[in-house]
Amino acid sequence: MSRTDGSTEGEHVVPSTEADELQRDIEARQARLAATVDELTTRVSPRSVLKNGQEGVQRRARAAVLTEDGEPRVERIVAVGSAAVALVGAVLWRSGRRRR
Repeated sequence: MSRTDGSTEGEHVVPSTEADELQRDIEARQARLAATVDELTTRVSPRSVLKNGQEGVQRRARAAVLTEDGEPRVERIVAVGSAAVALVGAVLWRSGRRRR
């Protein structure tokens, strides 16, 4: 059954100002959703994941050998250097024993 305002029985007629407000709200939500999707796409791209991983490794490596003031942590550098020398010595000693 048709009514004088152009709607049929059971339909809700939205005044023009409410419809405009709803349209603006929908458009704003779509814009926020699009921005969120773009941000997520950027975050999970292989290039971004690799870059973030590299930055994290560099940050941890710097923290391991430098103090917060940027001064070298001599005790850690000496420990790593000593371990490297010991490893090289062990490899050379072992390779020398195989030749005999």
